[in-house]
Amino acid sequence: MRDYLDVDSPTLLTIADAAEKVGRTPAALRKWIERGLLKPVVTKPPFGHLVDFDEVSRVAAATRHRKGCLAEGTMSH
Repeated sequence: MRDYLDVDSPTLLTIADAAEKVGRTPAALRKWIERGLLKPVVTKPPFGHLVDFDEVSRVAAATRHRKGCLAEGTMSH
């Protein structure tokens, strides 16, 4: 196992940081992970999930029009 990230590796962020950058909540990103829309790159204490920002951006764009139940994890009425 390497102790460094390769320059060609994805941009890894915590869920909180990635959520802030795409204007969503950390809870929304956790729902995406639960539903299989987003796969964490690293799951390691004490950091929790690290996600690829490009993947987060892709899922955020795909769910933008469905900001109700899919994006935020709540039912829209």
